Amino acid sequence: MGIRDKCSAKRAVLAFCGVVVIVAIVTPVTYFAVNRKETQGETNSPGPSKVPSPSSLAGRIDCIPEAKGGVVQVTRDLCSRRGCYFMTPKADATDAPACFFPIHEDHGFIVIGSEIPTARGFKLRLKRKGRSPFGSADFVTPTLSVESRGSSVIRFTLYDEGTQRYEVPMTLDLPEVTSADDQEQYHFEVYDKTNFAFRIKRRNTGVILFDTGVGGLTLTDKFLQLATQLPSKNVYGFGENVHFSFRHDLNYKTWPMFGRDQPTSMRNQNYSNLYGTHPFYTCVEDGQGNTHGVLLLNSNAQDYSFTPLPMLTYRTIGGILDFYMFLGPTPENVIQQYTKAIGRPFMPPYWALGFQLSRYGYNTLDNMKAAVDRMKTYNIPQDVQTADIDHMDEEKDFTIDPVNFKELPEYFRKLREGGMHTIIILDPFFISNNTNYEPYEMIKKVSGAVMWREGYGDDSNTDPTGALLGWIWPNGKSVFPDFFKNKTKIVWKELIKKHVKRINFDALWIDMNEPASFDTNKERAWNWPVNDKPYWNLICPHNELDDPPYRTMAAYGHDNKADGMTRLSSKTICMVATQGNENEFKHYDVHSLYGWSQSGPTLNAMREATGKRSMVLSRSTFPGSGRYAGHWLGDNDSSWPDLRHSIIGMLEFSLFGIPYIGADICGFMLDTTEELCTRWMQLGAFYPFSRNHNGINVVDQDPGALGERVANASREALETRYWLLPYLYTLFHHAHTEGTTVARPLHHEFPNDTYILGIDQQFLWGSSLLVSPILSQGQNALHFYLPRGIWYDFYTNAVTHGPSNQSMSVTMETPLQLHVRGGSILTLQEPALNTTYSRRNPMKIRVFLDKADTEGGTAKGDLFWDDGESIDTYENGNYFLGSLKAVRNMFRYDVEGKRELTGDITISSVEINGVNTNVSSYFFEGKPLQDVDWEYNADKKILMFKNLSFPLGEPFVVHWYSADLSRIDCYPERLGGVDLVTEEKCDRRKCIYDPTESEDPDCFFPKSDYGYKVDDVTTEPDGTGLIANLTWLGKSPFGNPIKNIAFKVQYHGDDVLRFTLDARNQSDRYKVPIDIDLPTKARPRSPRYQVTVNPDHGDSPFNFRITRRSSGAVLWDTSVGGLTFEDQFLQIATKLPSSNIYGFGENVHAKFRHNLRWKQWPMFSRDEPTGDQNARNHYGVHPFYTCVEDDGQSHGVLLLNSNAQDYAFTPLPMLIYRTIGGILDFYMFLGPEPENVIQQYTSAIGKPYMPPYWSLGFQLCRYGYKHIDKMKEAVERTAAADIPHDVQYADIDHMDTQMDFTIDHERFPGLNQYFKDLQENGMKTIIILDPCLISNVTGYEPYERMVKDGGSIKWPSGYPVPANSSNENNEILGYVWPQGKVVFPDFFLNGTNEVWKSLIKNHHKNISFDGLWIDMNEPANFGTNEERPWNWPEGYKPYWSLTCNMSDTLEAPPYRTMAAFVYDDYHAHVQGSTVIRSMVQNFPDDKNTWDIDTQFMWGSELLIIPVLKAGEQEVLGYFPLGRWFDYRSGQEVMGTKRHHILSAPRDYIPLFVRGGSILPLQEHGVNTNHSRTNPFGLLIALDSNNNATGNFFWDDGESIETVGKNLYFFSEFQFTNNKIDIKVKHNNTLVVEGLLLNYITVYGMDKTPLNVQISVPSKGKAAFQFDINSKVLNITGH
Repeated sequence: MGIRDKCSAKRAVLAFCGVVVIVAIVTPVTYFAVNRKETQGETNSPGPSKVPSPSSLAGRIDCIPEAKGGVVQVTRDLCSRRGCYFMTPKADATDAPACFFPIHEDHGFIVIGSEIPTARGFKLRLKRKGRSPFGSADFVTPTLSVESRGSSVIRFTLYDEGTQRYEVPMTLDLPEVTSADDQEQYHFEVYDKTNFAFRIKRRNTGVILFDTGVGGLTLTDKFLQLATQLPSKNVYGFGENVHFSFRHDLNYKTWPMFGRDQPTSMRNQNYSNLYGTHPFYTCVEDGQGNTHGVLLLNSNAQDYSFTPLPMLTYRTIGGILDFYMFLGPTPENVIQQYTKAIGRPFMPPYWALGFQLSRYGYNTLDNMKAAVDRMKTYNIPQDVQTADIDHMDEEKDFTIDPVNFKELPEYFRKLREGGMHTIIILDPFFISNNTNYEPYEMIKKVSGAVMWREGYGDDSNTDPTGALLGWIWPNGKSVFPDFFKNKTKIVWKELIKKHVKRINFDALWIDMNEPASFDTNKERAWNWPVNDKPYWNLICPHNELDDPPYRTMAAYGHDNKADGMTRLSSKTICMVATQGNENEFKHYDVHSLYGWSQSGPTLNAMREATGKRSMVLSRSTFPGSGRYAGHWLGDNDSSWPDLRHSIIGMLEFSLFGIPYIGADICGFMLDTTEELCTRWMQLGAFYPFSRNHNGINVVDQDPGALGERVANASREALETRYWLLPYLYTLFHHAHTEGTTVARPLHHEFPNDTYILGIDQQFLWGSSLLVSPILSQGQNALHFYLPRGIWYDFYTNAVTHGPSNQSMSVTMETPLQLHVRGGSILTLQEPALNTTYSRRNPMKIRVFLDKADTEGGTAKGDLFWDDGESIDTYENGNYFLGSLKAVRNMFRYDVEGKRELTGDITISSVEINGVNTNVSSYFFEGKPLQDVDWEYNADKKILMFKNLSFPLGEPFVVHWYSADLSRIDCYPERLGGVDLVTEEKCDRRKCIYDPTESEDPDCFFPKSDYGYKVDDVTTEPDGTGLIANLTWLGKSPFGNPIKNIAFKVQYHGDDVLRFTLDARNQSDRYKVPIDIDLPTKARPRSPRYQVTVNPDHGDSPFNFRITRRSSGAVLWDTSVGGLTFEDQFLQIATKLPSSNIYGFGENVHAKFRHNLRWKQWPMFSRDEPTGDQNARNHYGVHPFYTCVEDDGQSHGVLLLNSNAQDYAFTPLPMLIYRTIGGILDFYMFLGPEPENVIQQYTSAIGKPYMPPYWSLGFQLCRYGYKHIDKMKEAVERTAAADIPHDVQYADIDHMDTQMDFTIDHERFPGLNQYFKDLQENGMKTIIILDPCLISNVTGYEPYERMVKDGGSIKWPSGYPVPANSSNENNEILGYVWPQGKVVFPDFFLNGTNEVWKSLIKNHHKNISFDGLWIDMNEPANFGTNEERPWNWPEGYKPYWSLTCNMSDTLEAPPYRTMAAFVYDDYHAHVQGSTVIRSMVQNFPDDKNTWDIDTQFMWGSELLIIPVLKAGEQEVLGYFPLGRWFDYRSGQEVMGTKRHHILSAPRDYIPLFVRGGSILPLQEHGVNTNHSRTNPFGLLIALDSNNNATGNFFWDDGESIETVGKNLYFFSEFQFTNNKIDIKVKHNNTLVVEGLLLNYITVYGMDKTPLNVQISVPSKGKAAFQFDINSKVLNITGH
C-alpha cells in the first residue's frame, strides 16, 4: 500500500490513526507549558515577538554556529538580523546556544494541499513562513517527497520542485517494493501540517526514529537546515573527522564535512573536516538493540550538530536534502542495506591483506632496500613495498627520479620475483610548465582539467585551455584532472597503462585528491621557495560560491584571530571552478566528490593495465567510494592519543562501507618510540589495511629499524595476522557480496548489551575474533570486557565466560589480547614471509564450541578461496567455498565451487575446543584411519587431529566418542578384514564381548580373575634382583597355558634393568641365541629405577610397576591386565608414561612419533616392499622402542624375542606385546637423555661397525642396467656432471641367470677389468649376493660344496615333507631368482660359514669388488603355498611351489600374528651414539621437537631440512632455541624456537649449523680417494656466549680396528675468548701426513676483529676478511 495514509483501509486502522493525530495536536501545548518554567531568570532580546523557546536548553538550534570559530561573535543584533531568538545565558549555563531558531510560528513551513500520490509513495508541497537567517533565496516550490523502497528502506527528500537544483550525480541501488503485502518496518507520518513536522516510527516497537518537530527547517539556495530529535544517545558515524569516542558526544558538538587536506593529528584538535565526506550515521534505539541508519545524500559543504536532547541538526549550503533511512533492525543489517544502496565494497586481492611498508622520505633506493632487508633479517612478513612521491622526478606523476631511484623498476621486479607486490603513489595534478611533460600535454589536448567558470581566472592562474592552476608538490603551476570528463578518464587510463610498463607496480595509492592545493588565498604556498620572487599562489576571486553566506564549519572551524575568517577554498581549489563533460558542475557542489570520481577510473585502469584485480587506496572518499577503493586515516602523529583514536576511525569507515581501512602504523609525523611502535605494530596487525608509513625528516620506524624488541613484537603480531588471513579474506568476501563489516564494533554483535555501546578500545574481526589492544604509555595492566557467551584465548585456548570485566598484568612482551567467540570456526594458514608463499601452506581448522559438546555445543564458519588476484571471481563463479559446522560430537566440512582452485593445499589439523567427552575414539567418514594422528587433552577440553594432509578441496566428517582405552584386543585377527570377530568366537577365547561405536575392540580380555596370581616374591640374597613365582588363574584364549611361570628381575647397575617371564622349572623353551653385553649383575648404588610387584597389594592378579626414582614417572605398569603365557601365545600389556613413543620395526610408519590410536603392527622378516604405509611387516625385526617422558627424560625397552610378534597401542596410552614363542625377555635402559638410551642399548647389543671412509661417499646402483654399456653410461654421466661418485654397484642382472658367484659374460663382458679401472681411478665396487643356491645346474660349485657339507636349511627329521620339496640331504627346496629350485644356506652352521667365506674369496679373484650387498635374506622365497612362483615360466608345467604342511602348529599356530593376517585380502663406532638424529634426540626438553620427522640432524651440529613435496621450492623448518647459521652463507637465523619459511630451489638443500659447533671440513673431489688428500678447514659457529667446541677423528679410512690398534688421529677444538685451541689427543702422524689446515671460518662474530694471530712457529699475522653485515670472519693464513 506504500507509505501514504492508510487510514481508509480498515476501520481498526482508522481508529489508530486518529490517536496519532490527537497526540500531534497536544504536543505543542506541552512545549509551551514547559517553556514558561525553564525561561525564568533569562533576559529576552527584542527579537521576533512572542517567539516560543524550545522546551529545554538541549532543544535549541544554534542560529550563529560560526561563533565556534572564535572570530564571529554572538550578539543580540546579529541574532535579531537572522530572525532568531536571543537569551542571555546565566553564569552557570551549559554550552547551549544563546541565539537559536524559534519554534514554528515565525519559522519553518506549512503544508499546502493534500498528499499527491507518486509511483512509490507521495509528495507534499510546502510554503515557507517567517524569514531565513542568511538572506539566501528561498526555494520556489519547496516539496517533500516520500518513497517506500521495500520493507527496510525509506527515502524522504526536501527539494525545490520549481527549480532544477544540483543533486549528487550518483545512482543508488535501492530495493523496489516487491509485493503489496510487504510490511514496512517503519511508519511515516506528517503529524503537524500547520507547523510542518514529520516523524518516522518503527512499527513493532513504536519508537520514534526521526522527528522534525524540534523546528529549524530552512530551505534556501545556499543554506539548508533540518533538525530531528533522536530516539537515543547511541549515535555512531558521520565523518571524516577525528572523534574522541566512537559513540558520539552529544554535548553541543558540531562537526564539519567537506574534503580538506587536513592532518588527523590530535595536536591542537579543532574539530576539523578531514579528507572525506560521509553524512551517514547509525543509531541503536533501545535496550533491545534495534538499530537504524540515515544517509543524507548531499555533497556540498555541511555541518552536523548534536545536543543532549538528544537532537541532530544538519546544515548544508547547496543541493537538496535527500535522506535515506535503513531500518535494520540489527546494526549489521543496517550496514548491509546501506552498502547495497551505495555499492558493496570492492574485493581486495589476497596479497593486499598482507603487511605493507611505506615511507615518504626514503629519498634513495638504497634506503628503501635497507628497510626491506631489515624486514627479511628479522623474518617479518611483508607483502607490499610502496613508493611515495620521493621516488618521482621532482614529485611529478608518472616519472622516476633518474638519480636516486634509477634502478627502482629492476628492484620492483626482483621483489615481485620473491613473491612481493608493489604500490606507487599518484597525485591528481600535472605540472604545466615542463616542456614535453606527457601527462600535461595529454590532458591539455582534450581540455581534461578542472576549468575556470567563464568570466573568472586570469593569465596568472589559467592555462591555454582555461584550466585552473594551483601549486602543490611539483615545482610549478599544476592543473587538476577532471574525472567527471570521459576524455580525462581515458587519458588517465592510458597514462597508467604506459607507466605499468615502465615500472611494474600492482596497485595505486591516490593521494591529495580532495583536491589539495597548498595555502590557497595566501601570498605563497608553504613550499614556494622563500627567495623566489615574485611570489605566486592561487587566490580565489570573491563570489557567492567561494564566499557563501554561511561558510559552514569547514571554513569557520579554521578561523583564527591572526588571519581572520577562513574561506571555503582554503587548502583547495576555487569553488567557482567547473567540472563535467560540459562543465555542467560547479566545484562548489562536487568538491567532496573529487576522490570518489577518481577512484573508479583508477581501479578500472589498473585492472586493464595488469589484467588482475589490483586495488586502489584513496585519501578522499564519499559514500560509494568503497566500491573502488580503500582508505587510510591520513597524516597522524606518532602519539598515544593518535594510536587510540585510530580504532574509532577504523570502526567509522566500517560503517561507511569502506572496510579496507587502517591508520599509518607507528604514526606519520613526529618521531616514534620503541614502546609506542611496539604497541602500534601489535594493533596495526589487526587493521584490515595494515601499513607502516611515516614521514620525512623523522626517525626510521620500519619494524626492523627500532631494535629486536620492536622487531620481535612485530613479527609475532604479523605472523598471527598471517595465520588469520584466510578468515580475514573470507570476511572481505562477505563484505563484498553481503555488505557486512570486517572490523566490527562490539555492539554490532551484542546490540542489546548496553554496557558495550560506549566501548571503542576493543573491536571485533567479523563475529568471531575479539581484539583487545594495549594502548597507553607505560601500561602495566589491561582491562577489557568480554560480552555474553563463552570466549577462548586465541593463544592458550583458556576459557572465560561473559559478560565479565577482565583484567591482566602486561609487560612490553605481552601481545594484544585475542579471544575467539564460542560458536566460531576459524580456518588458519601457516604464515610465510609473504602471501605468495603462505597461500601454499597447509591450513588449520580451529573449532570453538559455544558450549560443551555433551551439552549440545555448536559452531560454524566458512572459507572463501579463489586465486587471490583475478577480477570478479565470485561473480564469474571462479571460487571455492568451504562450509564448516560442528554439532555435539560431530564436525562437518562441506565444499562447493571449483575445488581445483585449492591446488595442493591441505588441511593439516582440526582442533576442537569445548569437548567434554572423554574422547578415546573417533571416525572419519571416507578417510583411512591409519593416516590420522590425534590427541585429547581432558584438562583443556581440546580434541586435536594432527598431521592430516587432507586436501582442502575435499569434504569430510569426523565423529568422536568416549571409549574404554584399557581394552586389550582378544581377536586382533579381525584387523585383516577376513576373520571377523563374533560373540561366539569371543566366548571361545574366554573374553568379553561388548560392541561399541568407537574404535576400542568389541572383544577384549577380562581384567579380573585373568592372568596369574603371585605365590611368593623373594629377593636375591646379594640384592641384585628378585623372583616372583606365579600360578595360572584358569583362563586362556587358546587352551594351552603354561600354568607355572616365574617373573625374574635382574639389576645391571644403576641404568639397566632386565626382567623376564619364563616357564618355571623349565629350561627347554626357545631363547634368542644372542649374547647381550650387559653391565655386571650387581646391587645398584643409585638406581634410576624401582621395581614393585603388585604395588596396590590386595588380591589383584599379578602385575608390576617400574618407576623412575628421580621424577616418580611410572615407566611400566602392567596392572592393565591381559598377561598370557601359552606355549604359542605370549602377551603382556603395559601402560606408558607418555605418548612420545619412537622405534619398533621394520615397518613403514607415517610419523616418527608413533600414532597410538588403536594401532597394531607386525614384526616378522618378510620380503615386503616398503612403498606406501601399509601396516605390514618388512625385512627386519627390531622390538625396541624409546619413550620421551613428559619431563624430557627418556628410556628404552628391548624385547629379546625373535618369534613372529605384534605390538599394539591404545590411546591410554598402552602398549601390548604378542608373540608366538620363546619367552618374554625385556631389557630397560634408563638414559636419561635420548642419546644415553641409545648408547646403553648399543653397548648391550653391540656397537655399530666402523665403515670404511669411501663408503661414506656417493654410491650408484641399478637393478636393470642389463648390459655393461648402460652401467658405463651411468658412470660417465655422473662424472660429466662433476658429481662426486665413490661406489659403483652390480645388481643380480650382472650374474649368469641370477646365480650367486657367477658373471654374465655376454651382457657384462669385461666387468672385472672395468671394476679394476674404476678402482685405479679411486673408486670402489660392490656386488650383490642372495642366500639361495640353485640345485639343478650341473657343476654349479656353490651348490655342490654346500650340499657336500650339509650346510643348508633342512626339514625336521620325520617331518612329512611335501612332494618335490627336498634334496638328498633333506634340505628344503624353494624358488627365488635362478630358474630352478634352490637351497638356503644355514648360517647357524660353522661349516656353512666356512663354505660361504671360501666362495666369496674365490669369487673375489674373478671380479674385483670392495664390498658385498646381501639381499633377499629374510630369507625370501617366491610363491610359498601358492600354485607357482610369480616368476615361474608360465608355459613350463607341471607348476611347482614350496607348499608347507599347514596341519603343523608351527605353520598354523593358534594365533597367526599380524605378520600373517594383515595379508588376508665414528662416534657411532666408539660410543654407540647415533649419526642421523631426530630433533627430539638432541632437544628432548623442547616439546615442539617431539613430533618433527621432516627434518633431521647429523650428530648434534648440522641441521638438514629437505624438500619432501613435488614442485615445492620452499620448506618449513623448525629451529630450536639457540643460535643457528646458514651453512653456506653464515647468515644467522633470527628468531629461534619457532618455524621459518626457507627458500629451497631445486639446486639447494637448506643446511644449518648449530651455534656452539666446530665442524672440520675438507674440499671435495670426484671421490673420497681424491678428496682425502685435500686441505682441511674449520667452520666455527659461535653460541650466544661466543663459544664453540668440536673434534676430529682420522685414520686411513679402510683398515680394520684402527682404534684398537692405535692407528688413528684425534683432536679436540675449543673456541673461547676469541681464540681457537686445537688440542691433539691422539697423534699417529702417519695417517695425517701431508694434510693441511688451510682456512678457518667463524660465523656469528659480533665485533670487527683488528687482527688475527696464529700461534704456530714461523706463523704470525694471518690474512682475514670480515663481513660486518653477515658477521662472518674468514681466516686464510698468509
